[in-house]
Amino acid sequence: MPKHGDTHRVAAGDCLTSLCFEAGYDAPGRVLMAEENAALRTNGRRVNMLAPGDLVRFPPIVPKWVPVQRGPTHRFRLGRQRTTTIRLELGGGPEGPWSRRPFQLLYDATTLEGMTDALGVVEVDVPIRLGRALLRIFTIDGSSDPSYELELLIGHLDPVEEISGVQARLNAIGFSCGPVDGRAGKRTVTAIRDFQSVFGLRADGIADESTRAALVRVHGC
Repeated sequence: MPKHGDTHRVAAGDCLTSLCFEAGYDAPGRVLMAEENAALRTNGRRVNMLAPGDLVRFPPIVPKWVPVQRGPTHRFRLGRQRTTTIRLELGGGPEGPWSRRPFQLLYDATTLEGMTDALGVVEVDVPIRLGRALLRIFTIDGSSDPSYELELLIGHLDPVEEISGVQARLNAIGFSCGPVDGRAGKRTVTAIRDFQSVFGLRADGIADESTRAALVRVHGC
């Protein structure tokens, strides 16, 4: 568990939001903007987008002084963020968005139920330290069996500047790279080239800056 003043080496699934929660910080954005983390910003890292191996430096916490009266008991409430929002857009292929479909999100011993909106979006709040969940999508005919299941690895999406981040985004939008292994193999190059062809880019199979920007736009982050 990171502490204030520590340097933490990022592992798969880490993000500043959850790391700051563990370390006792209530504003991950301020940690990212600290002078000690200038290298993260230079490399395009964001609050919820770090890469394994990144170094996050937690600056000392500055005490907050609050005037109080002698004698009475004073009660203080810590304003720490305890939940984060997951937002997923489903469908978009030939059949269009998966709108108005029942869904379940399962994690630990919890089941959240809801309905996708008109654009096929699932949006739910989950515990900030959650790392894995199962999303089940049902048909609108009332069937008790899910028509689609998706395992969510929360916090595992690498920055698009990393080849692993390119692979994960391509896989998510239907251009299969195979396993997300961080290597630009034949399947990855083919998937990049197919993506470039569909979106009017030079189809050379290289994830250059314009390709990465288009990928972020299409994927959503």
